[in-house]
Amino acid sequence: MDDLVAEATIAVETWAVLSGQLSIRQLLDVVFTVGAYDVVAMMLRAFDVDLDADLAGTDSPDTGPGRDG
Repeated sequence: MDDLVAEATIAVETWAVLSGQLSIRQLLDVVFTVGAYDVVAMMLRAFDVDLDADLAGTDSPDTGPGRDG
């Protein structure tokens, strides 16, 4: 769904594949789910939220420039 995030639309080819396998309701769910995750990602970046140490692959949170700590 890179095209949905990058272009705010679904490419014709992608739409053809999805609509052949999903109902209209499921297609709406795809669009709304991608959109919701995109909004969460924007919020996390805007507030400069650190990844949990286990997700970042480190034992401690980032304490680099611009970070509290």
